[in-house]
Amino acid sequence: HHGNGIQDIHFEDPSVLYVSLHQWPLYPGTGSVDEVGAGEGKGFNVNLPMPPGSGDREYGEAFDAVVEPILEQFDPQLLIVSAGQDGHVADQLASQNLTAAGYHALAKAAADFAARKGIGLVALHEGGYNPNTLPLLDHAIYAGLGDFTPDLSGDTPAPEVGDNDWPERLGQIRRVQSAYWQV
Repeated sequence: HHGNGIQDIHFEDPSVLYVSLHQWPLYPGTGSVDEVGAGEGKGFNVNLPMPPGSGDREYGEAFDAVVEPILEQFDPQLLIVSAGQDGHVADQLASQNLTAAGYHALAKAAADFAARKGIGLVALHEGGYNPNTLPLLDHAIYAGLGDFTPDLSGDTPAPEVGDNDWPERLGQIRRVQSAYWQV
């Protein structure tokens, strides 16, 4: 779910770029695409509200189309990843369809970015409400950060999902963010 506390702390701070990929709508009701920051921090709060049913493909597209280009332009000195695991397909809180392979790919993309930029990377374990999946997801994330291939054979497969309005949502995110970044 959306990191409303982190957003609130940095909402007016242009020295911190806050990016959140999270299910929308969902608790706590924050994280809409137009919550972009305020004052000097306007444009430095980037919400990617993912529609219910989003999985590896949608999250990968969000990272490639929006997150990485904005990170490149912001040029951070440190990358902090709050690795919330409630987006996993077997987590009972949300309606997302990320798999362990998806978490691995996102962690690897973050690690590759940090390595390419020569900056530090910190990963924090957040969220995740299915104790049966957390060890596998931790392993997948650490493998992505450490650039090794994990054994993900015990993962829950993601269901086939019909149209979840992702293309429209991605277009909306890009339109909003284009006022601040080249996306």
